[in-house]
Amino acid sequence: MKKLFSVLLVLTCVASVAVMAVGCAKNTKKYKAVELVGVEAESYGYAVKKGENANVIEACNEVINAEDFSAKADELVKYYTAVYGGESPTALSFELPDLSDNTAGTLTVGTEAGFAPFEFVDNKYGYQGFAGLDIAVMMMVAEKLNYTLTISDMNFDSLPAALASGSIDIIAAGFTNNEERAETMDFSANYFTSTQYIVCLDSAEYTDLESLKDLTIAVQMGTTGDFLISDEIDLDHLGSAEVKQYKSITLAMQDLKKGTVDCIVIDELPAKSLIG
Repeated sequence: MKKLFSVLLVLTCVASVAVMAVGCAKNTKKYKAVELVGVEAESYGYAVKKGENANVIEACNEVINAEDFSAKADELVKYYTAVYGGESPTALSFELPDLSDNTAGTLTVGTEAGFAPFEFVDNKYGYQGFAGLDIAVMMMVAEKLNYTLTISDMNFDSLPAALASGSIDIIAAGFTNNEERAETMDFSANYFTSTQYIVCLDSAEYTDLESLKDLTIAVQMGTTGDFLISDEIDLDHLGSAEVKQYKSITLAMQDLKKGTVDCIVIDELPAKSLIG
């Protein structure tokens, strides 16, 4: 009986080691982010409901058009990329404003905190638990207005409706300024230019829309990548390709690792954050 027990124990251990080996093998897969060639760049702006909150847009433009804004934005991108990657960032060369004594009102910002380095959840380096370039810029805008700041985190595709209903004052979420949105929203000056990227296995050879034919493509709902891929499929340009829409790119990345999608199409910096 003892001998049988010993044999069973050895077999169990061997099986456990095999399972662990399989798990480790899955984790060794490498991923990359490559530019989606042939697609125009997009410009981000901050958006308010059309005809309302003109003072907020004016404050946004003051911040964005300041002579030192570009240098500050570059520094903030590097800073929050390091934070999101779990590193200790190099201290900023400037201080973000303290809004605690502001008395003129409250700016309610709508965002989707899964779009690093623009906005993501972080208690140590964040404001009200949220960090990123857009959050930092909104702090600067609030300071211009003598406002306090409230961050409202929601699904990206819910942001336009929240703005229309008045439950938020402004969208700050890596939000592309385009003609369709400009019909119902007033935009600030553009503050960042981005291109679309493909996140995929390192061994994949995806470069342009043609190379995405017949694939299962993940996108974040309501983003430029979503509109682009959905339109290409509707126009029958991608063969039998299927688009899978996700509430967040984190969930899309989970499915890419599981192998249930072939790639993700998303903006450049969030794409790079997924594989960082």
